[in-house]
Amino acid sequence: MRPLIDDLWQATRRLGQRPALTLVACATLALGLGANIAIYTLVCAVSSQPLPVSAPSELYRLGDDDNCCVNSGMQSRYSLFSYPLYSHLRDQI
Repeated sequence: MRPLIDDLWQATRRLGQRPALTLVACATLALGLGANIAIYTLVCAVSSQPLPVSAPSELYRLGDDDNCCVNSGMQSRYSLFSYPLYSHLRDQI
């Protein structure tokens, strides 16, 4: 336990000798922690909300596999349907 206390005492003395470096290091840590907390809070707030529909169990996915909603390219690009096409698809199901 004594070596830890000696190391902390020496680190405190070194930081006291260079106040500008200490200030920059503390500001950098504060900004990094603040940004991480803000992003985590935003992600939690968005992902924990329920779907904005009255009956989520009645939602349907068009297609027959996991890539059903992808037109082309990367999987994160989902199809956008015009209302007439949606109406046609809805009437056919």
